[in-house]
Amino acid sequence: MSFPCEELSASVRNTAAVLFVPTASAVLSDKLPAGCLNDDQMKTVERVKNGLDEKISFICPYESLKYAGVEEELQVFYKTDHHWNANGAAEAGR
Repeated sequence: MSFPCEELSASVRNTAAVLFVPTASAVLSDKLPAGCLNDDQMKTVERVKNGLDEKISFICPYESLKYAGVEEELQVFYKTDHHWNANGAAEAGR
């Protein structure tokens, strides 16, 4: 898979930010059934982050979502799909 990091970096004249939102299957992978196929989204996160120019801030709330979802046992994603709920959005914004 190719990411247009160079094109994005070239198009930014001042500063910008990129928010990379991991899905529930990445954040709560330990809760998936045994044998469930799941890609390593964090490899993709690193690839995109490393490809961006320094004038682009990179934001990935993986750690805060993981902590809230596992350590605090807070439901941060909807049970029926991969989107975060209001709790997840609040955690990501911290």
